[in-house]
Amino acid sequence: MTTSYIEASRGHMNQLRTTQRFDLVFVLLDRPDETADRLLSEHVTAVHTGSWKPSSFVCTPASQPGSDRTPRPHISAVDIDPQAPLAQRLEIRVGERVDYIPSVLLRKYILYARKYVMPSLSTAAAMTLRDFYLELRRNRHERDTFPVTVRQLESLVRLTEARARAELREEATKEDALDVCQLMRATGLGTGHVGGTPANATLSEIAKSIPVSRRATSDSGPAAAKRLLAALELAARNSNSRLFTRAEIQTLVTGLSLSAGSVDPLINRLNDSGALLKQGPTLYKLI
Repeated sequence: MTTSYIEASRGHMNQLRTTQRFDLVFVLLDRPDETADRLLSEHVTAVHTGSWKPSSFVCTPASQPGSDRTPRPHISAVDIDPQAPLAQRLEIRVGERVDYIPSVLLRKYILYARKYVMPSLSTAAAMTLRDFYLELRRNRHERDTFPVTVRQLESLVRLTEARARAELREEATKEDALDVCQLMRATGLGTGHVGGTPANATLSEIAKSIPVSRRATSDSGPAAAKRLLAALELAARNSNSRLFTRAEIQTLVTGLSLSAGSVDPLINRLNDSGALLKQGPTLYKLI
């Protein structure tokens, strides 16, 4: 399985570009939070003053061949509940002892898993992923969030198989699927608020959602495409149809105060993102 990791720091996120080609996209928004801001500032100042110490948990080497294999007791007083949320199970508690795996052994483990372990989905896992995908699709149709296509379902399957492969298991279980669903929710995909326009917005509110100074910059750019996508969603809800002719899209573009010449570039941009599919010479389907 190919893994790619991309990191960027910028003032805004364009949800219509190629980020949807990735299985997981975490959007870290810089929002005011008194507790988080305090902890971050304390950490930064401690690092620069030389007073920082990794004392929140205890790391010890994993047992080597021929060494004492007696399990080291964990300091944590609460055993991990297998039914607990994924984030809670991954949390390292204060004072907890952690046996880390040597990098050489971890590399061999990963290579072995990738070469010899090919998990298949159990029926329960497949049903769990199907239900979650349908939920995402419903949210997509009911709220102004970025497109949810078959690509997300394929991502769910790949991640669930990878979850089982990490434990060298030949079958991906329902529990694996539930972990992946929680992981996907953590990206914001299931919330409907990843840089999108709020649900139930009117066409005039959508048109006003971008400052005039930015609107004037480009009538066929990412911001304009985002507004048109929200307008298409609103029109689809009102008409109970997700099919649009080019003339109908032209009317929406005009209602958003965009130039007439931006229609085709906007349609192409939404088509490239997988949000709008061509069904005929002048007919398009909103995904």
